[in-house]
Amino acid sequence: MATPEIGDYLVLQTLGSGATGKVKLAEHKNTHQLFAMKVIKKHDFDSNLDMLDKIRREIALMRILNHPHILKLAEVYESPNRLFIVLEYAGHGELFDYLSSQRHLVPEIAMRFFRQIIYGINSIFECLWILWLNTSTTTYTSTFTSRYFDINSI
Repeated sequence: MATPEIGDYLVLQTLGSGATGKVKLAEHKNTHQLFAMKVIKKHDFDSNLDMLDKIRREIALMRILNHPHILKLAEVYESPNRLFIVLEYAGHGELFDYLSSQRHLVPEIAMRFFRQIIYGINSIFECLWILWLNTSTTTYTSTFTSRYFDINSI
């Protein structure tokens, strides 16, 4: 059986599933780098109209996020029936699973995780603030100079 291909990626195996669809392990054909690929069935949008808006917001936010503690968006592909969101692969799995498997964490490790989570959340809030300001398409700099943005170009 041939390995399925989506764009520049070979789809290898299922990593898990979530509220919006399955997550697959994918390998870039040229670089052989591993990625996580969210596979979302478009017909799910018919029964859950809010889901499409949430997915669009997630993609828009991830396109502008650039932080070492947040997974990076690599690419987005679309077929007639599915949406494929290619993300940086976190090879060690979910943080929740790791924390659940530990009886306790030494304070230094716990503080490192806490710090990374807080820095990541702060970065997301900064981007959300920028997106919120841009929804009116006009923002003002500290010198009150108008700057125009097109939220759809992000």
